Amino acid sequence: MKNPVKFKTAINLALQRALKKDKDILLMGLGVGDPKNIFETTTGLQEKFGKKRVFDVPCSENALTGICVGYGLKKKAILTHQRFDFMLLSFDQIINNAAKIHFMYGGNLQSNITIRAIVGKGWGQGPTHSQNFQAMLGSVPGLKVYFPFNSNDIFNILYHSIFDPNPVIIIEHRWLYELESKIKFQKKIKSVEKVSSGNKGTIVCIGNTVLDAYILKKIFSQKKIKFDIIKILSINPLKVDMIAKSVKKTKNLILLEPTHKSMSVSSEILARVHTSGVLFRSKIISNEEMSVPTSFYLSDKVYPQIKKTVKIICNFLSINSKFDTSKYSYKLHDIPNKNFRGPF
Repeated sequence: MKNPVKFKTAINLALQRALKKDKDILLMGLGVGDPKNIFETTTGLQEKFGKKRVFDVPCSENALTGICVGYGLKKKAILTHQRFDFMLLSFDQIINNAAKIHFMYGGNLQSNITIRAIVGKGWGQGPTHSQNFQAMLGSVPGLKVYFPFNSNDIFNILYHSIFDPNPVIIIEHRWLYELESKIKFQKKIKSVEKVSSGNKGTIVCIGNTVLDAYILKKIFSQKKIKFDIIKILSINPLKVDMIAKSVKKTKNLILLEPTHKSMSVSSEILARVHTSGVLFRSKIISNEEMSVPTSFYLSDKVYPQIKKTVKIICNFLSINSKFDTSKYSYKLHDIPNKNFRGPF
């Protein structure tokens, strides 16, 4: 296997491996077979496995999800949404059917459906193409929810989810697609991972905010300040033992929430760690409590930029040192790199 690979390539490789292993797997979604192949994640799959197994679909999200739920009773279905927002149209099938079939039929039936939901950010995505309701989905019993960060995460999470008899939703952030990292096949999915060690505080990050955590690590290392950095991969099931153990040491918990903090995954983590009996101080850094404006100039105010995040952390930890953040401040705040292209 070629290493390292981009996040979007790792998706393609996981899909290839699964489709090759099981000839009954169906892969469908809006744009699966078009020239852009969902940001190149499904490139070549239709040619390799045929139009009967890999195909584009009409704009009928709820009906198609119902078809996948039914197909998943005996076989395996993969459904892709180019935006998380489009998946909202199929919540009836996801919440009332897919997540509950195993329970309602006493364990005799279960729906093997894997749903990829892509989150947008910047570039005029606006209020209906940039949403992430990860906590809402994480509250549904019977539904597994993952939010991978790098190529290794998405490769293993996607592949194992396809062969998991439970319904699974995988949230993918568009800004991570060009990131490169090595991938190695794992026997099972990791729920949480510690990626750095320190004593000043514990930083918990999810999805695209893991990238922010790595940047914060570099910035604070200017003054030899180090943090425990813990990456959350599984939203449901959510495991906080590693976080509680870290906070017992550091006494300070900073949570980087990739969406709003009200009723969020971060607030759930706080509640669970508090009930574990650990005493600590905490701070959630998140988007503003509002929909994302389409305007380039207004959207800058919604997402926490690195310079502002560093200031918040310094105030929280009573750090008086000044840090150079110029290397990580971008004039075009709404694109991650020069390779980021339209229309989505």
